[in-house]
Amino acid sequence: MPCRVPAARSASLALLGLAALLPACFPAAAEEAIDEAASDVWMSRDPARRAAAAEVLAQAPFHEVLARLRRGPLFSDEAPKGVRHASQLFDGVEYHFSVVVPDSYRADERISARIMLHGGVSTDDRRKGSQGAIDNLRRSSRVTILPSAWRERPWWHLAQVESLRLLVREVRREYNIDENRVHIAGISDGGTGAYFVAMKDPTPWSAFLPLIGHPAVLRGATREPLHLVNLRARAFFAVNTGKDPLYPHSRIAPYIRTLRDGGVVVEYHPELDFGHDTGWWPRQNENMNAFLEAHPRDPHPPSVEWATESPGVGARLHWLVIRELGHVANETPLLDWNEHDGRALFARDGEPGIARATRAGNALRLETRGIRRLELLLAPTVIDFEREVEVVVNGRRVFRGPVRPSVSTLLHWFRQDLDRTMLYGAALDVDLASGSVTPVDGGAPG
Repeated sequence: MPCRVPAARSASLALLGLAALLPACFPAAAEEAIDEAASDVWMSRDPARRAAAAEVLAQAPFHEVLARLRRGPLFSDEAPKGVRHASQLFDGVEYHFSVVVPDSYRADERISARIMLHGGVSTDDRRKGSQGAIDNLRRSSRVTILPSAWRERPWWHLAQVESLRLLVREVRREYNIDENRVHIAGISDGGTGAYFVAMKDPTPWSAFLPLIGHPAVLRGATREPLHLVNLRARAFFAVNTGKDPLYPHSRIAPYIRTLRDGGVVVEYHPELDFGHDTGWWPRQNENMNAFLEAHPRDPHPPSVEWATESPGVGARLHWLVIRELGHVANETPLLDWNEHDGRALFARDGEPGIARATRAGNALRLETRGIRRLELLLAPTVIDFEREVEVVVNGRRVFRGPVRPSVSTLLHWFRQDLDRTMLYGAALDVDLASGSVTPVDGGAPG
């Protein structure tokens, strides 16, 4: 007689020590337990409940867990609409924000989202993003998230970069956000901040709208090392104005050319009759919407290129994670693009590690400079786990063999991303110094 797990008990299976019963229950009796555990991993804001649910899922077959995470939870039509003011605690600091959900929101339809970065960050006001006339955003066709920055935490602070990722992840716990249509827009300092986020953590975002901002402001505003190469394959819609006393079109246009010449996708709209304001917005709104419609995020791009001085924040781009820096033999002489008008755009204290990775079927090709160890994340939507995987580093094949997907790896990265479209079934730890490749089960070693 098949075993059955009552739905009322399923969310507590791990805490009660009953998760081990699940394998014996498939396929007839554990459906409700798995459904509820997958929902808890996604939607619960209680870390203990999420951990218990993850233990339940860890006992289920990989394909069962994958199917449920792809499908996502059942969102509620009772989720609040309109304007909500809230805050989140990160790194010991309280970050205030507002979320505006349109009255037309329906839980059964995925909706796009905009992160709107305000200007004027040289202030002690920690609630600036949750102020102003925002009720009209209820008539928008997207969810709008308005975070706050201030003097101690401007947009070009790494803690802000991390908090933005956490913020959108938390909003996705409650609302059916289309993960591949979440973009960042910014005004003035917020526009400059959009360039910074794109160079540090572009993975969650579909596009960037720097509006009356200036990338070169970052040269003096932050000591964080910045790399223009990290803007390649990003999509930008930029507006600057002719009468702006701070960042006029005449000064910005050469930088736009530099970005375009380096392979960055920039749709640039100078508005010559305006100053440092947004009076041009009605004229450009249709263009912005068309641009966003044409540039959804590819969650698994076949080619990625990334530079970093640190294996911490800013070490990951989609399926490539840089774990350790340092030179090895037979490197590829990749260029650290940092030049504008014949001189360095951003000051650097150290030498970055740079990696370029391409994927064609199950074949992964890596070119690196200044990297000793990295991790490759393998998604079941683009990797065939029934076939061998091949890894070639700097012209030398270092791995060819089968790779088995695991639930622990799937859950580890799902908890990081909370993303139905960016799921990883396996990970490979690549030691470039020794040429060894090791499958990683769950989180990264070291």
